[in-house]
Amino acid sequence: MIRATNTKTSTTTMTMIKILKALVVIDLGIILCCLLQGQMIWLLNTQVGFITSSLVIFGSFLGYRRMVQRRVEAGDVPYERDVIDRIEDPYELDEEIEEAQEQDFKEVVKEQKRKQKENKRSMMQVMKDSKGAMSLYRVISYLLLFVGFVALNNNGLFHTQSYLFAVILAPIVIILLAYRYND
Repeated sequence: MIRATNTKTSTTTMTMIKILKALVVIDLGIILCCLLQGQMIWLLNTQVGFITSSLVIFGSFLGYRRMVQRRVEAGDVPYERDVIDRIEDPYELDEEIEEAQEQDFKEVVKEQKRKQKENKRSMMQVMKDSKGAMSLYRVISYLLLFVGFVALNNNGLFHTQSYLFAVILAPIVIILLAYRYND
């Protein structure tokens, strides 16, 4: 099992390296276009937007991957039904129908209310699941995105179109490449 996890991790790492290389090539293309056109404001805004946006995505990915690895190592992996069972019975009604045929309606309602109360998540569960969202990588990358925006804006260098172009371009590239490499 550890071997399979290491193989999956190395595959994920290789995919990240390929995506990083593609982002560097695209960034060099942006730099070249801006320099050839003499657009220094565009160059500055696209670099701040593209780099910080890429950092946010990689920070989010690394934080989430680290959280998942820790949970797998701790053996905290929930049972998942197989794909066919989820398609045929997405709400797990088959088991409930069999039980409901044996019970009357009032008992079924009481049972469902009890199940809902049991399924409420504790504060510890919420904190455990939010570790990926509050990872240091992610927080620092969002901080850099904010500082970059404020620095451009305060110095009168902020150009909305170029900044938004770069901020939107990085996630689109990463999504397309991740889709391509995961096929």
